[in-house]
Amino acid sequence: MNGREAVELFEAKQPDTCFLDAHMPGRSSVEAAQMIRRRALLVFVTTYDNYAVAAFRPGALDYLVKPVEIERLTDTVARLQERLNSCEPTNHQRELLKQLAEQLDPEFVAQLHRSVVVNQKPSDMG
Repeated sequence: MNGREAVELFEAKQPDTCFLDAHMPGRSSVEAAQMIRRRALLVFVTTYDNYAVAAFRPGALDYLVKPVEIERLTDTVARLQERLNSCEPTNHQRELLKQLAEQLDPEFVAQLHRSVVVNQKPSDMG
Protein backbone atom coordinates (compact mmCIF):
# COMPACT_ATOMS: atom_id res chain seq x y z
CA MET A 1 0.00 0.00 0.00
CA ASN A 2 1.25 3.50 -0.73
CA GLY A 3 0.47 6.79 1.02
CA ARG A 4 -2.25 7.77 -1.46
CA GLU A 5 -4.03 4.45 -0.97
CA ALA A 6 -3.69 4.82 2.81
CA VAL A 7 -5.44 8.20 2.70
CA GLU A 8 -8.16 6.84 0.39
CA LEU A 9 -8.73 3.91 2.74
CA PHE A 10 -8.85 6.28 5.70
CA GLU A 11 -11.44 8.46 3.94
CA ALA A 12 -13.56 5.41 3.13
CA LYS A 13 -13.41 3.78 6.58
CA GLN A 14 -12.90 6.79 8.92
CA PRO A 15 -11.11 4.78 11.65
CA ASP A 16 -10.27 6.24 15.05
CA THR A 17 -6.68 4.93 14.82
CA CYS A 18 -4.25 4.53 11.92
CA PHE A 19 -1.07 2.46 11.92
CA LEU A 20 1.19 3.68 9.12
CA ASP A 21 4.45 2.29 7.81
CA ALA A 22 6.90 5.18 7.74
CA HIS A 23 8.40 4.03 4.45
CA MET A 24 5.70 3.78 1.76
CA PRO A 25 6.00 4.24 -1.99
CA GLY A 26 4.34 7.20 -3.70
CA ARG A 27 2.98 9.72 -1.20
CA SER A 28 5.02 9.27 1.98
CA SER A 29 3.50 8.19 5.25
CA VAL A 30 4.34 11.60 6.70
CA GLU A 31 2.36 13.25 3.87
CA ALA A 32 -0.48 10.78 4.47
CA ALA A 33 -0.38 11.58 8.19
CA GLN A 34 -0.53 15.31 7.42
CA MET A 35 -3.68 14.71 5.36
CA ILE A 36 -5.26 12.63 8.12
CA ARG A 37 -3.99 14.92 10.88
CA ARG A 38 -6.17 14.98 13.98
CA ARG A 39 -9.06 13.05 12.51
CA ALA A 40 -7.48 9.84 13.87
CA LEU A 41 -4.78 8.79 16.28
CA LEU A 42 -1.61 7.98 14.36
CA VAL A 43 1.00 5.32 15.11
CA PHE A 44 3.98 4.75 12.83
CA VAL A 45 5.39 1.23 12.56
CA THR A 46 8.60 0.74 10.60
CA THR A 47 12.06 -0.74 10.40
CA TYR A 48 13.48 2.75 9.87
CA ASP A 49 14.10 4.78 13.03
CA ASN A 50 15.30 7.82 11.06
CA TYR A 51 11.69 8.92 10.29
CA ALA A 52 10.74 9.39 13.96
CA VAL A 53 11.12 13.17 14.19
CA ALA A 54 9.14 13.74 10.99
CA ALA A 55 6.45 11.30 12.15
CA PHE A 56 5.69 13.30 15.28
CA ARG A 57 5.20 16.59 13.41
CA PRO A 58 1.69 15.67 12.19
CA GLY A 59 0.80 14.53 15.69
CA ALA A 60 1.69 10.83 15.85
CA LEU A 61 0.91 9.20 19.18
CA ASP A 62 3.77 6.73 18.88
CA TYR A 63 6.53 5.36 16.68
CA LEU A 64 7.23 1.63 16.81
CA VAL A 65 10.37 0.10 15.32
CA LYS A 66 10.19 -3.43 13.88
CA PRO A 67 10.50 -6.02 15.15
CA VAL A 68 7.95 -4.66 17.62
CA GLU A 69 8.26 -6.03 21.13
CA ILE A 70 4.96 -7.22 22.62
CA GLU A 71 5.43 -5.06 25.74
CA ARG A 72 5.96 -1.98 23.58
CA LEU A 73 2.87 -2.72 21.47
CA THR A 74 0.83 -3.37 24.62
CA ASP A 75 1.90 0.01 25.99
CA THR A 76 0.96 1.72 22.72
CA VAL A 77 -2.47 0.07 22.65
CA ALA A 78 -3.07 1.12 26.27
CA ARG A 79 -2.15 4.71 25.38
CA LEU A 80 -4.47 4.58 22.36
CA GLN A 81 -7.33 3.33 24.52
CA GLU A 82 -6.67 6.01 27.11
CA ARG A 83 -6.61 8.74 24.48
CA LEU A 84 -9.75 7.43 22.77
CA ASN A 85 -11.57 7.41 26.09
CA SER A 86 -10.54 10.96 26.93
CA CYS A 87 -10.53 12.84 23.64
CA GLU A 88 -13.10 14.64 21.55
CA PRO A 89 -15.20 12.30 19.42
CA THR A 90 -13.94 11.67 15.90
CA ASN A 91 -16.13 12.36 12.86
CA HIS A 92 -17.11 8.69 12.80
CA GLN A 93 -18.02 8.78 16.49
CA ARG A 94 -19.99 12.00 15.99
CA GLU A 95 -21.97 10.38 13.18
CA LEU A 96 -22.73 7.36 15.35
CA LEU A 97 -23.78 9.65 18.21
CA LYS A 98 -26.00 11.61 15.83
CA GLN A 99 -27.66 8.41 14.62
CA LEU A 100 -28.20 7.30 18.21
CA ALA A 101 -29.63 10.68 19.21
CA GLU A 102 -32.10 10.51 16.32
CA GLN A 103 -33.44 7.27 17.75
CA LEU A 104 -33.81 8.56 21.32
CA ASP A 105 -36.84 10.23 22.85
CA PRO A 106 -36.48 14.04 22.44
CA GLU A 107 -37.35 14.70 26.11
CA PHE A 108 -34.63 12.28 27.25
CA VAL A 109 -32.08 14.00 24.96
CA ALA A 110 -33.05 17.41 26.39
CA GLN A 111 -32.77 16.02 29.93
CA LEU A 112 -29.37 14.50 29.11
CA HIS A 113 -28.17 17.82 27.68
CA ARG A 114 -29.29 19.68 30.81
CA SER A 115 -27.53 17.12 33.01
CA VAL A 116 -24.25 17.61 31.15
CA VAL A 117 -24.52 21.37 31.49
CA VAL A 118 -25.08 21.21 35.25
CA ASN A 119 -22.95 18.08 35.74
CA GLN A 120 -25.74 15.82 37.02
CA LYS A 121 -26.74 12.31 36.01
CA PRO A 122 -30.03 12.16 34.06
CA SER A 123 -31.40 9.77 36.71
CA ASP A 124 -30.81 12.44 39.39
CA MET A 125 -33.03 14.95 37.59
CA GLY A 126 -36.33 13.30 38.59
